[in-house]
Amino acid sequence: MLAALISLTRRKMGERMRKRPILWTAASLAFAATLWGVWYGVELRHIQAVCWREGPNAVPESWRGYCERIPPQGVGLKGGVKL
Repeated sequence: MLAALISLTRRKMGERMRKRPILWTAASLAFAATLWGVWYGVELRHIQAVCWREGPNAVPESWRGYCERIPPQGVGLKGGVKL
């Protein structure tokens, strides 16, 4: 991403070629955000499973508050949505 941004300022090309680094930068940021979202979703599901199996003492300190707030497995949330 940094190389794409630097190439915007270093090269003097036509307008069409100047847009390419911007597109690569935007695509890289979108891909990174997608990977982060997938990783966070998997991590959250793992924490839920540990909370339900072993309780709040089995998760890291930063997740204990979340673990104490989630309903037991299989219990519906407001609006009829289940976990």
